[in-house]
Amino acid sequence: VTDVVFLEKRKRLVSCSKDTFLRVWDLDTKHCIQTVVGHRTEIWSLDVNLSETFLVTGSSDVELRIYSINEELETEAVGKTASSNELKHFGDIRRQNTDRVLTVRFNSS
Repeated sequence: VTDVVFLEKRKRLVSCSKDTFLRVWDLDTKHCIQTVVGHRTEIWSLDVNLSETFLVTGSSDVELRIYSINEELETEAVGKTASSNELKHFGDIRRQNTDRVLTVRFNSS
């Protein structure tokens, strides 16, 4: 694991790692509820914006990847399972080189 962010509204953690996957973890059940495949190389950094609507990832490939975060907060009900689509690919920002991304951060202004 190379980086993690906390999604406070949803009680979730999102982790990235050298295996090229993003994983969404449910903090109540302590289980991985989604594995996202996107980058072709190790993911080194990720960040979430203040409103928890977007997440950005950076790796050694030529793209920063943007994901939208599912805004539906599901209520716990008998027979209802947690959403497995917390993150959806939103778009990419192409970079000029393939040097490893050390840190990505949203600007709060």
